[in-house]
Amino acid sequence: MVPSWPAGPARPGPPVAIRSYRNEAGEQAAMRALFEEVPLAGTTVTLDAGHTLQHHAHVLCRVKGNCAATLAKSSGVDWKGAEVRRYGEPWAPGHGQWDKRLLEVVEADRVPFPDVQQVFWVTHRSKPTRESKEVTVDWHYGFTSLPWEQASACRLLTLQPGHWTLENGNHLLRDVSLLEDASRIRTGHGPANNAVLNNLVLALIKRSGKFAMVPEGMAYYTVNRAASLEAMLTRQ
Repeated sequence: MVPSWPAGPARPGPPVAIRSYRNEAGEQAAMRALFEEVPLAGTTVTLDAGHTLQHHAHVLCRVKGNCAATLAKSSGVDWKGAEVRRYGEPWAPGHGQWDKRLLEVVEADRVPFPDVQQVFWVTHRSKPTRESKEVTVDWHYGFTSLPWEQASACRLLTLQPGHWTLENGNHLLRDVSLLEDASRIRTGHGPANNAVLNNLVLALIKRSGKFAMVPEGMAYYTVNRAASLEAMLTRQ
Protein backbone atom coordinates (compact mmCIF):
# COMPACT_ATOMS: atom_id res chain seq x y z
CA MET A 1 0.00 0.00 0.00
CA VAL A 2 1.40 3.40 -0.96
CA PRO A 3 -0.55 6.53 -0.01
CA SER A 4 -0.16 9.70 -2.01
CA TRP A 5 -1.95 12.99 -1.45
CA PRO A 6 -1.97 16.51 -2.84
CA ALA A 7 -1.13 19.64 -0.89
CA GLY A 8 -3.17 21.60 -3.45
CA PRO A 9 -4.06 20.30 -6.90
CA ALA A 10 -3.37 16.58 -7.25
CA ARG A 11 0.19 15.94 -8.38
CA PRO A 12 1.53 12.40 -8.06
CA GLY A 13 4.88 12.35 -6.32
CA PRO A 14 7.28 9.65 -5.19
CA PRO A 15 5.96 6.98 -2.79
CA VAL A 16 6.30 8.10 0.80
CA ALA A 17 5.56 4.92 2.76
CA ILE A 18 4.80 1.25 2.32
CA ARG A 19 3.38 -1.46 4.55
CA SER A 20 2.75 -5.10 3.73
CA TYR A 21 -0.66 -6.39 4.76
CA ARG A 22 0.37 -10.03 4.48
CA ASN A 23 0.59 -10.38 8.26
CA GLU A 24 -2.22 -7.92 8.99
CA ALA A 25 -5.93 -8.61 9.17
CA GLY A 26 -6.42 -7.53 5.56
CA GLU A 27 -5.72 -4.39 3.58
CA GLN A 28 -8.05 -2.19 5.64
CA ALA A 29 -6.21 -3.02 8.87
CA ALA A 30 -2.86 -2.37 7.19
CA MET A 31 -4.10 1.01 6.01
CA ARG A 32 -4.97 2.08 9.55
CA ALA A 33 -1.56 0.96 10.80
CA LEU A 34 0.19 2.72 7.92
CA PHE A 35 -1.58 6.02 8.51
CA GLU A 36 -0.43 5.98 12.12
CA GLU A 37 3.13 6.15 10.79
CA VAL A 38 2.56 8.92 8.23
CA PRO A 39 1.88 12.58 9.13
CA LEU A 40 -1.47 13.57 7.64
CA ALA A 41 -2.01 17.02 9.17
CA GLY A 42 -3.05 19.53 6.54
CA THR A 43 -3.55 16.93 3.82
CA THR A 44 -6.56 15.67 1.89
CA VAL A 45 -6.59 11.89 1.55
CA THR A 46 -8.39 9.87 -1.13
CA LEU A 47 -8.89 6.11 -1.00
CA ASP A 48 -10.20 3.35 -3.22
CA ALA A 49 -13.82 2.28 -2.98
CA GLY A 50 -12.75 -0.80 -1.00
CA HIS A 51 -11.96 1.53 1.90
CA THR A 52 -15.39 3.15 2.11
CA LEU A 53 -15.99 1.62 5.54
CA GLN A 54 -17.33 3.27 8.68
CA HIS A 55 -13.95 3.41 10.43
CA HIS A 56 -12.42 4.96 7.31
CA ALA A 57 -15.13 7.55 6.90
CA HIS A 58 -12.86 10.36 8.13
CA VAL A 59 -11.30 10.57 4.66
CA LEU A 60 -12.69 11.50 1.28
CA CYS A 61 -13.92 8.35 -0.47
CA ARG A 62 -15.47 7.63 -3.81
CA VAL A 63 -18.23 5.04 -3.66
CA LYS A 64 -18.72 2.42 -6.37
CA GLY A 65 -21.09 -0.46 -6.91
CA ASN A 66 -18.69 -3.04 -5.47
CA CYS A 67 -19.48 -1.61 -2.00
CA ALA A 68 -23.19 -2.34 -2.11
CA ALA A 69 -24.11 -1.37 1.47
CA THR A 70 -22.21 1.93 1.33
CA LEU A 71 -23.61 2.74 -2.10
CA ALA A 72 -27.15 2.07 -0.86
CA LYS A 73 -26.70 4.47 2.07
CA SER A 74 -25.23 7.24 -0.07
CA SER A 75 -27.65 6.87 -2.97
CA GLY A 76 -30.56 6.69 -0.49
CA VAL A 77 -30.06 10.28 0.65
CA ASP A 78 -33.15 12.44 0.17
CA TRP A 79 -31.66 14.70 -2.48
CA LYS A 80 -34.99 16.41 -3.16
CA GLY A 81 -35.74 17.13 0.49
CA ALA A 82 -32.28 18.40 1.40
CA GLU A 83 -30.58 21.70 0.66
CA VAL A 84 -28.49 20.83 -2.38
CA ARG A 85 -25.52 22.88 -3.52
CA ARG A 86 -24.34 22.40 -7.10
CA TYR A 87 -21.35 23.15 -9.26
CA GLY A 88 -20.92 22.16 -12.90
CA GLU A 89 -18.21 22.33 -15.53
CA PRO A 90 -18.72 22.88 -19.27
CA TRP A 91 -17.74 20.34 -21.92
CA ALA A 92 -13.95 19.98 -22.04
CA PRO A 93 -11.50 17.54 -23.70
CA GLY A 94 -9.84 14.89 -21.57
CA HIS A 95 -8.52 11.32 -21.90
CA GLY A 96 -9.35 11.10 -25.60
CA GLN A 97 -12.95 12.22 -25.19
CA TRP A 98 -15.09 15.16 -24.14
CA ASP A 99 -16.33 15.30 -20.56
CA LYS A 100 -18.86 17.32 -18.61
CA ARG A 101 -19.45 16.94 -14.87
CA LEU A 102 -21.99 18.22 -12.37
CA LEU A 103 -21.50 17.79 -8.61
CA GLU A 104 -24.34 18.04 -6.11
CA VAL A 105 -23.59 18.01 -2.39
CA VAL A 106 -25.69 17.95 0.79
CA GLU A 107 -24.89 17.93 4.48
CA ALA A 108 -24.55 14.40 5.83
CA ASP A 109 -26.94 14.52 8.80
CA ARG A 110 -28.93 11.67 7.23
CA VAL A 111 -25.96 9.35 6.71
CA PRO A 112 -24.96 6.98 9.57
CA PHE A 113 -21.19 7.38 9.19
CA PRO A 114 -18.94 8.92 11.85
CA ASP A 115 -17.15 12.18 11.02
CA VAL A 116 -18.79 12.53 7.60
CA GLN A 117 -19.84 16.13 6.96
CA GLN A 118 -21.07 16.01 3.37
CA VAL A 119 -22.32 13.55 0.77
CA PHE A 120 -21.81 14.33 -2.90
CA TRP A 121 -23.13 13.00 -6.18
CA VAL A 122 -21.30 13.50 -9.47
CA THR A 123 -23.06 13.18 -12.81
CA HIS A 124 -20.41 12.49 -15.45
CA ARG A 125 -21.27 12.85 -19.13
CA SER A 126 -18.83 11.86 -21.86
CA LYS A 127 -18.81 11.66 -25.65
CA PRO A 128 -16.16 10.77 -28.26
CA THR A 129 -16.06 14.19 -29.95
CA ARG A 130 -17.28 17.69 -29.25
CA GLU A 131 -19.93 17.48 -31.96
CA SER A 132 -21.03 13.94 -31.13
CA LYS A 133 -24.58 13.35 -29.90
CA GLU A 134 -23.71 9.94 -28.44
CA VAL A 135 -23.46 10.82 -24.77
CA THR A 136 -22.66 8.31 -22.03
CA VAL A 137 -23.82 9.15 -18.51
CA ASP A 138 -22.64 7.62 -15.23
CA TRP A 139 -22.90 8.60 -11.58
CA HIS A 140 -20.50 8.50 -8.64
CA TYR A 141 -21.24 8.99 -4.95
CA GLY A 142 -18.82 9.97 -2.23
CA PHE A 143 -18.40 11.09 1.37
CA THR A 144 -16.09 13.67 2.87
CA SER A 145 -15.23 14.73 6.42
CA LEU A 146 -14.63 18.29 5.17
CA PRO A 147 -17.43 20.77 6.00
CA TRP A 148 -18.82 23.18 3.45
CA GLU A 149 -16.51 25.96 4.64
CA GLN A 150 -13.48 23.86 3.66
CA ALA A 151 -14.92 21.98 0.69
CA SER A 152 -17.45 23.73 -1.47
CA ALA A 153 -19.06 21.96 -4.41
CA CYS A 154 -16.42 23.55 -6.65
CA ARG A 155 -13.52 22.22 -4.57
CA LEU A 156 -15.05 18.75 -4.25
CA LEU A 157 -15.40 18.58 -8.02
CA THR A 158 -11.69 19.38 -8.24
CA LEU A 159 -10.68 16.80 -5.63
CA GLN A 160 -12.81 13.96 -6.97
CA PRO A 161 -10.97 13.44 -10.30
CA GLY A 162 -7.72 14.21 -8.49
CA HIS A 163 -7.99 10.74 -6.97
CA TRP A 164 -7.53 9.20 -10.40
CA THR A 165 -4.60 11.50 -11.14
CA LEU A 166 -2.89 9.96 -8.12
CA GLU A 167 -4.08 6.47 -8.97
CA ASN A 168 -2.76 6.66 -12.53
CA GLY A 169 0.44 8.37 -11.40
CA ASN A 170 1.32 5.61 -8.94
CA HIS A 171 -0.55 2.32 -9.04
CA LEU A 172 -0.94 2.27 -12.81
CA LEU A 173 2.81 2.79 -13.19
CA ARG A 174 3.51 -0.06 -10.81
CA ASP A 175 1.21 -2.38 -12.75
CA VAL A 176 2.11 -1.35 -16.31
CA SER A 177 5.69 -0.06 -16.27
CA LEU A 178 7.01 -2.15 -13.38
CA LEU A 179 4.75 -5.18 -14.04
CA GLU A 180 3.99 -5.57 -10.34
CA ASP A 181 0.68 -7.38 -10.83
CA ALA A 182 2.27 -9.81 -13.28
CA SER A 183 5.11 -10.67 -10.89
CA ARG A 184 5.49 -14.38 -10.09
CA ILE A 185 7.19 -13.65 -6.78
CA ARG A 186 5.00 -15.31 -4.17
CA THR A 187 7.03 -16.72 -1.28
CA GLY A 188 8.83 -15.42 1.79
CA HIS A 189 9.68 -11.74 1.86
CA GLY A 190 9.93 -11.64 -1.93
CA PRO A 191 6.69 -9.67 -2.61
CA ALA A 192 7.52 -7.05 0.03
CA ASN A 193 11.11 -6.68 -1.20
CA ASN A 194 9.86 -6.34 -4.77
CA ALA A 195 7.47 -3.57 -3.71
CA VAL A 196 10.28 -1.75 -1.89
CA LEU A 197 12.49 -1.89 -4.99
CA ASN A 198 9.63 -0.60 -7.14
CA ASN A 199 9.17 2.26 -4.68
CA LEU A 200 12.85 3.08 -5.00
CA VAL A 201 12.62 3.12 -8.80
CA LEU A 202 9.60 5.45 -8.80
CA ALA A 203 11.11 7.71 -6.14
CA LEU A 204 14.40 8.13 -8.04
CA ILE A 205 12.69 8.85 -11.35
CA LYS A 206 10.11 11.28 -9.96
CA ARG A 207 12.58 13.03 -7.69
CA SER A 208 14.96 13.72 -10.57
CA GLY A 209 12.37 15.70 -12.51
CA LYS A 210 14.19 14.87 -15.75
CA PHE A 211 11.79 12.40 -17.31
CA ALA A 212 8.35 12.86 -18.79
CA MET A 213 7.56 9.15 -18.46
CA VAL A 214 8.67 6.41 -16.08
CA PRO A 215 9.87 4.02 -18.86
CA GLU A 216 12.17 6.81 -20.07
CA GLY A 217 13.75 7.07 -16.63
CA MET A 218 14.03 3.29 -16.32
CA ALA A 219 15.87 3.10 -19.64
CA TYR A 220 18.22 5.93 -18.64
CA TYR A 221 19.18 4.47 -15.27
CA THR A 222 19.55 0.97 -16.74
CA VAL A 223 22.21 2.22 -19.13
CA ASN A 224 23.79 4.78 -16.79
CA ARG A 225 24.65 2.74 -13.70
CA ALA A 226 26.84 5.49 -12.23
CA ALA A 227 23.94 7.93 -12.42
CA SER A 228 21.73 5.37 -10.65
CA LEU A 229 24.19 5.05 -7.78
CA GLU A 230 24.62 8.80 -7.53
CA ALA A 231 20.84 9.31 -7.45
CA MET A 232 20.46 6.78 -4.62
CA LEU A 233 23.25 8.31 -2.54
CA THR A 234 22.31 11.97 -3.06
CA ARG A 235 20.04 13.58 -0.50
CA GLN A 236 17.63 16.29 -1.61
